Amino acid sequence: MLDWLLPALGALGVLGLGALCAPMTFALRCRREGLPDFWEWGARLSFFWGGLGLGLRWGPKGLRIAPVLLGQFLPYPYLPLRTQAKRRRRARRRAKREAAPKVSEWNLRAFVRLLIKPSLRLLASLPRIIRLKKLRAQGRLGFADPAQTGRVYGYLQAVAACKGKVQINVSPDFVRAGAFGRLDLVAHLHLGLLILLLGRFGWQVAYRLLAARFRTPN
Repeated sequence: MLDWLLPALGALGVLGLGALCAPMTFALRCRREGLPDFWEWGARLSFFWGGLGLGLRWGPKGLRIAPVLLGQFLPYPYLPLRTQAKRRRRARRRAKREAAPKVSEWNLRAFVRLLIKPSLRLLASLPRIIRLKKLRAQGRLGFADPAQTGRVYGYLQAVAACKGKVQINVSPDFVRAGAFGRLDLVAHLHLGLLILLLGRFGWQVAYRLLAARFRTPN
């Protein structure tokens, strides 16, 4: 039995280490072609540079979870979300929260003050965790005020002039108000570093909470 158990455990350990060290890929895509169509959204989170993972899709068929292989959603299998039963449970939880006693404003302010410094350190570390690989926007954009449409289009043209990872090809629509087209975003996340930084954040928050709790007045 050990002849195959030890190699299997070793392979799982290598896969787990690779998942922690290799960058994860986060991809977001939204699309709207025309009226009365609404936006279709898709978010993917994949290990091993986008090779294998899971994603959320929201469109005419509702919200569902689907597997991701090589950066693409697989049609099957998928798990639908937001059923009627879940909506009823969510409504009951909301009613319980509204009926629960409110936290005092002083305690809330004190807790927020304790979180400020660790949160700022975590935000300052985000550029080391998340790196933008691609941001592409294609389509048409219009507002009810044609002058506002022209101003926003001018701002977008200024951003589009900066060549690099950001590609913007959006034309103004002076006839119809709304946004139509497609938006693609791809970013790499380093899971191992994220876990370490979240652990540091949790330790700092716990230390500050304990220090505030056991602080004795002079």
